Amino acid sequence: METQRRMILCAFTVLALAVLACSNPGTMSTPPPVQPTAPLPAEVATLTPVPTAEPTVTLSPPNEPPSETPRSKGEQAAIEVINGSSSDVWHLYVSPTESDSWGADWLGDTIIAAGDSFVVANLPPGEYDLRAEGETGSVIGEQWSFAVSGRETWVIGAEGSVELINYSGTVVTDLYISPWTSDTWGDNWLDDDVLAPDTSYTIEGIDSGIYDIQVRDASDTIIQTWHRVDVAPGTHLEVSGRAPLPRNAVQRLNENFDDNRNRWGDFEEPEVEPYSPANGEYCLRVVPGDWVGWEYYTQLSTTAFLAELTCSYPESDAACALGYFADASNYYWFEVAAYSQAYALYALIDGEWRSIVEWTSSYVIDPTGYNGLAMERTGDTIRLYINGIPVQELEDDLIHTGWIGVGGATFDDVDVTFCMDHVRIWELE
Repeated sequence: METQRRMILCAFTVLALAVLACSNPGTMSTPPPVQPTAPLPAEVATLTPVPTAEPTVTLSPPNEPPSETPRSKGEQAAIEVINGSSSDVWHLYVSPTESDSWGADWLGDTIIAAGDSFVVANLPPGEYDLRAEGETGSVIGEQWSFAVSGRETWVIGAEGSVELINYSGTVVTDLYISPWTSDTWGDNWLDDDVLAPDTSYTIEGIDSGIYDIQVRDASDTIIQTWHRVDVAPGTHLEVSGRAPLPRNAVQRLNENFDDNRNRWGDFEEPEVEPYSPANGEYCLRVVPGDWVGWEYYTQLSTTAFLAELTCSYPESDAACALGYFADASNYYWFEVAAYSQAYALYALIDGEWRSIVEWTSSYVIDPTGYNGLAMERTGDTIRLYINGIPVQELEDDLIHTGWIGVGGATFDDVDVTFCMDHVRIWELE
């Protein structure tokens, strides 16, 4: 396999009693970073690779209609815009998601009357933000991170629905569905109704768009939160709730980074800069792109465990990670890419990467803040959790005993700082 420029940082975190040797740092092939193409209607869904070069769209100057249809070499796509609202659309903007401006008005002198449609053609495949406005600039409809490949359809003003099935074992008394750009949760959509365990509840008449959704119990305790859900007709969500701590769990580490008695960051590497824990937070700065930095806690070697890490980083093409290490060339590596709302599990075996769980989208990942990553190992069973919510259970026996490691990975972007505010380890006895 072709060697890529990605570093494995070998470092230790110890108490006073144990110092273990590890292999030398090295460069090796890496699991390919794959980003989701758009929010998906299911709780999790398999993603597709992203092109190595982002396509661009050439538009006319702002406030003028495009002088000609944007074109690029290779495959082309189109969006049929159907005006399902009761208002006429006078202005239509189709902008690449990564752009910081809306660009030109695609309609020019054209008006999409209520019930009519308009086709935006010859777009490079990719993700786009869409905006429809009335004559005076009032917003009639918006769609964010809209995946375009082939011919797609956007219905302005279409009503979506959300069906929730409650597998949490807890009675849901409060349901909040709030536009993802809002600062408040708004009103309880259940009113006086409840969602009992093993039952379902459907909310109709929601304007299609991107929402944050949250359910709570009678004591106002949050049961589960979904972030940036693409609500459309037939959206389906499962309420699983936070997993309880196993009864046989005995806590061996509760690191809040209030001090540095465990000697985090006690190493020197030019590509990875550790910051001494302060104010309840420990940060690692990974300078190059396509690199991974980690260090593991050597005080505890275990075969059955539950480990949890909370981690964040600025918006970038990167991922926080939690690992289970036999040594520097053999370990499991659980990555969560917050801003892509995706996760994956890899195993490095004798220096070669193996994909255990492909990159998968999940609305339980918070794209703007801290996320909790947890891994549980009992026998050959591995369970993965994000923010306390179970997302995967699988059987795998590649690594039988080892240490818990924490860190992060950069992909295309460079100079990413990963910050952790909790690391907890329980041994399952």
